[in-house]
Amino acid sequence: MKLQFEENEYYLMKDGEELAASTTDESFIKELGAERLSVKNCDSIYCEAINYGYDLDEIEIEIETRNLLDENGCLIIKMK
Repeated sequence: MKLQFEENEYYLMKDGEELAASTTDESFIKELGAERLSVKNCDSIYCEAINYGYDLDEIEIEIETRNLLDENGCLIIKMK
């Protein structure tokens, strides 16, 4: 999966799909039923990617397999 940042929102894209599976965009969550991403977690991953010189258009991430949701009900992700 890839984490994308567009217009101040994060989108988790599955390979080969055009619609996000998860996002920080509340309107997208309400309209299409996407899972919620944590802005704090995404910001952390995005900053780490900048520090390590990753291509910011397609940050490879994976879903945490232990606890899928944090205390706020947001999907937990980490950089590969």
